[in-house]
Amino acid sequence: ELGRDLKRILDADDNLPSFTLYAIRHSYARRLIKRNLPSASCALSMGNDVRIFTETYLDAINRQDMAAIQKNL
Repeated sequence: ELGRDLKRILDADDNLPSFTLYAIRHSYARRLIKRNLPSASCALSMGNDVRIFTETYLDAINRQDMAAIQKNL
């Protein structure tokens, strides 16, 4: 599994920053949102349905994220 392989690589190198797969996933979702991609496409790319994507990620964007999104419209 990709997650286990990535964890093994990260654990083997003390010079890499510490982060979780959860943080990577949320960072990826925020980047998709900032690019103003359709929610359905974002959800599919993450293996979620649109409802889960909306409840988990869209509801969590902050004012700074929204300013960046509006700037790119």
